Amino acid sequence: MYIDGQKKVELQDRISLYLDHQMTSDEESEFTKNVSENPEIKKWVETEKKFKTLLVNGILRPSVSDELIKKIHDNVQVYQTSSPEKN
Repeated sequence: MYIDGQKKVELQDRISLYLDHQMTSDEESEFTKNVSENPEIKKWVETEKKFKTLLVNGILRPSVSDELIKKIHDNVQVYQTSSPEKN
């Protein structure tokens, strides 16, 4: 099955809405029916689902200590209290 550019964008948007649970129950029912009837779209949905899972769970995010957060917070407060007020 060939999907032209505009329909591909629309389908990608619908897949994103589906995976982000942003569809109404009627839209979701219709979408899952279409997916179950079309193996190419089903494969695309599964690929997107794996990718989103990788983004959420597979990427290490640097963390900072509570001490560093407090130090930055304190420095911002000192700067705000010591800066001259504008007239």
